[in-house]
Amino acid sequence: MISLRHKITHPATKPFQTNASAEPASFFSKDNLLWIVLSLKETVTGVLLPLVDIGTDFVTAITHFIWGHYGWGALTILFIWLPGFVAAVAISVRGLRKNFTFQRLINYLIVLAALPFLYPIIQILV
Repeated sequence: MISLRHKITHPATKPFQTNASAEPASFFSKDNLLWIVLSLKETVTGVLLPLVDIGTDFVTAITHFIWGHYGWGALTILFIWLPGFVAAVAISVRGLRKNFTFQRLINYLIVLAALPFLYPIIQILV
């Protein structure tokens, strides 16, 4: 048994020594606050605002259909759908220019059909 007077000290087991002039570590340090502020900004501008935007667009379209304004409802849905359609056309044209085969045509037609509806969700996730 080792007595307390002859305690073995190893460099890895020495107590942590701090510099007296250094600031104590705090949760509210400059780096942590910057990270918190940037995370909140990215969450609000990258997730919450697009969700609210797309949600209000759908609510507006449904409201138009309920009130019998089918033209306005269709235009609202069209403007939700249009950016995804443009992106799908660009992806399809660029993909079919490389090597045109029937299988690639089928694949890009699926992209052309699905992307306009998935684009708002993809926009939020990316």
